[in-house]
Amino acid sequence: MNGMENKRPLLSICIPTYNRAEILDKTLFLLFSNPDFNVDEIEVVVSDNCSTDHTKQIVNKYPFVKYFCNEKNVRDANFSYALQRGSGEYLKLLNDTVRFPSGSLKFILDTIKKNISTKDALLFYERRSNSQVEIVNCDTLNQFIAYTSFYTTWISNFGLWRQDLYIIKDIALCDTLLLQVAWSYKLAQVKSVKIYFGHYFIVFPVAVTKKSGYNVFEIFIKNYLGFSRRYLKQGTISYWTFEKNKFVLFYRFIAIRVIWLMFHSKNIIYFNNQGSWKIILKEYSYCPYFWIIILCGSLWYLFKKDK
Repeated sequence: MNGMENKRPLLSICIPTYNRAEILDKTLFLLFSNPDFNVDEIEVVVSDNCSTDHTKQIVNKYPFVKYFCNEKNVRDANFSYALQRGSGEYLKLLNDTVRFPSGSLKFILDTIKKNISTKDALLFYERRSNSQVEIVNCDTLNQFIAYTSFYTTWISNFGLWRQDLYIIKDIALCDTLLLQVAWSYKLAQVKSVKIYFGHYFIVFPVAVTKKSGYNVFEIFIKNYLGFSRRYLKQGTISYWTFEKNKFVLFYRFIAIRVIWLMFHSKNIIYFNNQGSWKIILKEYSYCPYFWIIILCGSLWYLFKKDK
């Protein structure tokens, strides 16, 4: 006996999934085919949110997957379940629709090894605009929000050390559909956070063919900005940080969806859009940039549509 049998894996890749058997099959195949995948250092956890398709049969093709199936659909609380079911030193959430580009998995592993003695809070944030990895240290929540903006909403950007698991056991804000944001903010409040901005993930396109149950404007305007507005009122973040974050959210994510909503684009009609205009105008109608961007964006959309 050499004492290695009970050694924890270095990294747990925790994948919550629901009724995406074929896409999950592709994700798992590419993950296990990755030349940087090492079964001695990495475990893969699939947390099935009570799927009604053949997800279990797909997972059975991969003997190294730790598979768990919830007795009922617990919605976003499954993110917490997925992480808690991992046994690695570092627990990484991963969408069931992504793969690792060349070298990114190795970089994540190497970075975990470098920080395992200190266990500084680590986050790997997708940013394709820069080919070089940029490291940012955030000592306060104000700094964290200023650097991350709405990119905290993507679950593949979230991860934490096993010793910080207590943070993700709080699922009180599950109905916001943004548990990962609440956890990220809590992590940034109790620890300094080191963010590695780089290119780690490639997303598979997923066709939306039926009505979605959520309102994208409610989640990303009302709920998401509601988190930071709470900290603004407490004095934890500055007015400048809040307003900058609000602008970045609009410019990089919300604006095009407002234009889609205006012109009944197929890109937005499958979502629940009831009450969307009320949410949009309540938050942004007093901002001059709202009208300028929407006017310019509408002209661009009409010009592009006519070509």
